[in-house]
Amino acid sequence: MLVNLVGGKLLPRIETVLLVVHILRFSGILIPLACLSEHKPKEEVFLEFLNSGGFSTQGLSWFVGMTSCAFGFAGGDAAVHMSEEVANPSCVIPHAIVLSVILNGRLGFGMLIAVLFCVGNLEDALNSRTGYPFREIFTKLLIRSLADY
Repeated sequence: MLVNLVGGKLLPRIETVLLVVHILRFSGILIPLACLSEHKPKEEVFLEFLNSGGFSTQGLSWFVGMTSCAFGFAGGDAAVHMSEEVANPSCVIPHAIVLSVILNGRLGFGMLIAVLFCVGNLEDALNSRTGYPFREIFTKLLIRSLADY
């Protein structure tokens, strides 16, 4: 609220900085993950399906699992909330929605594929002490990298 009341002119600069931070954090996670971890074979990543949730069919398990993957493509809603504050919203907002979905969809899909190839032992990641599988993946990655030196 303080930024909107006092620093309205700074808001575009702040948003640009946040976009750069978003892309840098993406790179800071993806590059070490892809370069330093052991990779699973493509057959295991793309052809092996697990039904760990106990769903009645493999298809239902697959569709429930896909809901979290779809969030990378759902970023267009943020542009709609800005429609009252931009000039020429009938032209600008559709472009913003499409660019948001394209950018976040590609980044999310790239991260998804990288994590699937680099997850290591899935049971260890899911049953980590921290409760955060992604943290477990990076902990093992760090331990492995330190052991190589």
